[in-house]
Amino acid sequence: MMKLVILGVWGAVVTAGAAYGAAVWLAGAPPEKALTAAFGGIDYVKLEPLSVPVVRNGAVTGYVVTRIVYAIDTSTQKKLSVAPDPFIADETFRTVYGAAPVNVQKPEEYDLEALATAIRKNVNARLKGDVVRDVLIQQFDFVDRSQLRDRSTLRKPAPTP
Repeated sequence: MMKLVILGVWGAVVTAGAAYGAAVWLAGAPPEKALTAAFGGIDYVKLEPLSVPVVRNGAVTGYVVTRIVYAIDTSTQKKLSVAPDPFIADETFRTVYGAAPVNVQKPEEYDLEALATAIRKNVNARLKGDVVRDVLIQQFDFVDRSQLRDRSTLRKPAPTP
């Protein structure tokens, strides 16, 4: 019985010592301001994928699927009354849809740097300030209409009697 009591006291002392050691160790850790300074207080926001139809000769030939990530200052983001997400999505749609003469069926030939720059400049002009610091293109793919599944051939559920 005495061994069990001594074992319990020893376990409590070890647990208390470990907690004290962890508290002392964390007190010597660098403050979070150093991490904020390293990243400059910038948030990177990832938008949902956006599908833009490609129209040639009055018919949809496919879709450009794009995913945009933008950089914004944390302090600027807190001051905004409206998030810039819908503006960026709109500008992406307008820019890609308006690029009709460009062959988007070959994404490797598309100038992604010009696309990112145009989106950033147009969004900042619409928001009347330097809100969006950078726009990154995470995904830019062309999906031909023939590659899409024909939804009309999907099996329809039988009517219940």
